[in-house]
Amino acid sequence: MAVMGPGGKIRLASGGWWSPFGDTDKEIQENMRTGKMPNAPDAMRIGPTPGSKAGKRIKLMQDFLGSIGGLEGEAKRVYEESNEEKNNAS
Repeated sequence: MAVMGPGGKIRLASGGWWSPFGDTDKEIQENMRTGKMPNAPDAMRIGPTPGSKAGKRIKLMQDFLGSIGGLEGEAKRVYEESNEEKNNAS
């Protein structure tokens, strides 16, 4: 199993790297901000199980960042969709 580092790159056993966000450092950084993954168009981000301790901490942080306008790209879309669902359920 490979883990993506904070720079958006996955280190390969051959010594090289690969990124779903692009082929250059500049492209990777821009696409990480917007959530675009041109090298893996069918990829999905996954996270902890909803309701777990980690899931609750992440939800708390998302709510805080969303309330101050600190989310962009995919994170912002997911946050807005979850708020719409909460509002529709009320």
